[in-house]
Amino acid sequence: MSTEISEIYKPIIRDGIKIDGLAAEATPKDAKATIIQKSFIISYDENFERYCNNILNLVLGNSQNETLNKVLVVIKKDDRAIIYQNFPLKFQIRAKKSVKAFELVRHDDVLDITGVEFSDAIFNLDIQNGDKFVWLFRTNWKFGLYFDFSGKLDVSMLPGELANCYRRLLYLELYSFLENEVRLKELLDEGWFPFIQLIGSRFQSLMNYFADEKKYAFQVEKILEYFSHEEFSKLSSNWWSNPIFNEKRDILEAGIEAYFQGTKSGYINAIKTIATEIEGVIRVSYFRRFGEKPSMQQIQQYITDLGKQKFSSVGSLGFPSLFYDYLNQSVFKGFDLESGEIPSSRHSFAHGVAKFENYSQIRAFQLLLTLDQIYFYLQ
Repeated sequence: MSTEISEIYKPIIRDGIKIDGLAAEATPKDAKATIIQKSFIISYDENFERYCNNILNLVLGNSQNETLNKVLVVIKKDDRAIIYQNFPLKFQIRAKKSVKAFELVRHDDVLDITGVEFSDAIFNLDIQNGDKFVWLFRTNWKFGLYFDFSGKLDVSMLPGELANCYRRLLYLELYSFLENEVRLKELLDEGWFPFIQLIGSRFQSLMNYFADEKKYAFQVEKILEYFSHEEFSKLSSNWWSNPIFNEKRDILEAGIEAYFQGTKSGYINAIKTIATEIEGVIRVSYFRRFGEKPSMQQIQQYITDLGKQKFSSVGSLGFPSLFYDYLNQSVFKGFDLESGEIPSSRHSFAHGVAKFENYSQIRAFQLLLTLDQIYFYLQ
């Protein structure tokens, strides 16, 4: 390693740093105490400052805490703390599109974050099994603190665990929105979902739309405008790598072309095509795997299970479990002519009972993104 690089990443070394956990609550002498050895906490938590002060004051002293934005601490088995305030950071991601070597990757290009490592082409942080570990990091105006004082650190699992923490903080507003039962119900009732292609600034616009009580249509309109014919053609060009999508290419492209006519008749034709092909793609995949005809519930469970296999990490941005609810409550929802409950679903469209107003640009667009979501699950 060059002298210049070693100076950039030169750590502070402190001996005698003994820590095995934090007390979960005040406990009298000789009473049983609950000790937290491993946790992740974000700056919105009321106890965040206390956690940070107790840990960082021990390893750094309290002189630097006011200006600290990041720190990495590795405590060895001999109680020697190696403290990095500058360190390399590398992410492993899934991308929404093909990426060339050295091509710039934008936030909106990220499909999922699967690993976090502290290395670059020259430097690799020395973290070993059994070390104790602290990572304070910041995204925008939010902080996250991860620590493991158990002495049972498994370095093979660490990149995935840290990715879960970083993803949680980076997309905190998204997770908070989806964990709000009222907001989630509104989202699904309106036919929306945290589609892979929306994750990032587009879904932020959608969250703003619902937070503003659906007053401002432009917040949805600018999402539709972003997905121009050219942009969607780039997106859908990935579909043809899947054999089932490729076999249906002429049909699916007819639906896409109908949508981009930008007319009411175009949206009608797009919906009539795509709503039924959503079921068809899953049904064909199921049959080829199991050799039997699936029920509608099996169709929904099958694609959800494939999504869980593809996006297996905790809090993955693929949201496969939630996709089952979306399919059940929106795409494949039944209708009732007697009660007048006729949703904008595959069944109402295919059986010819959907209302004229159900054939909207927004619904056609949602169904196209549903098909795209299925493509990612099937890959």
